[in-house]
Amino acid sequence: MLLFLNLECILGSSSYGAHAPGALGLPDFEAALAAWPALRIVITSEMRYRMTLEALRGCFSPGFRSQVVDTTLHYGALAQGPRLTREQEIQDWLWHARERGADWIALDNRIEDFARHADRLVACPAFSAVVISELQTKLLLHAVRQESSLTSEGATPTRPASQRPVAAEMPMPGPRRTDVDTRKPAV
Repeated sequence: MLLFLNLECILGSSSYGAHAPGALGLPDFEAALAAWPALRIVITSEMRYRMTLEALRGCFSPGFRSQVVDTTLHYGALAQGPRLTREQEIQDWLWHARERGADWIALDNRIEDFARHADRLVACPAFSAVVISELQTKLLLHAVRQESSLTSEGATPTRPASQRPVAAEMPMPGPRRTDVDTRKPAV
């Protein structure tokens, strides 16, 4: 799962670390995503033009930095045509990274930039508890959808362990046979 993150939504739009009253910050963001250690983050912020990937990772706590894997592409003065929307930048990154089939969501304040994939957007005019709740809900819904398709193939579930139903809560279809070995043969 990929999260395309406009870091300015969390850090504050004018000066890094300046927040509106009631706004949350990076520690709150990291705490909200603690249950998602496999989440890969791609920075979409305009900051990517002024800072290296290592400097952008430095905004996060040491234990969280490895989840920041890349930035969207840099489009310079030689870029032809009009400015891309954030959604187009994400699609471009997915194509170049050969991740076109990857599941993703975006945390961004450029709401008008998402037309085709508005369902993947967590709108973030200011980072707040409401945004955290929506982000966690979208992550969970995407994980449930992915888990349901993967478990039919025998893959490992992607939802945090605390969010997975225990076996006693899961409905069992039909009679259960215990005399059949259902493990896949070793390859």
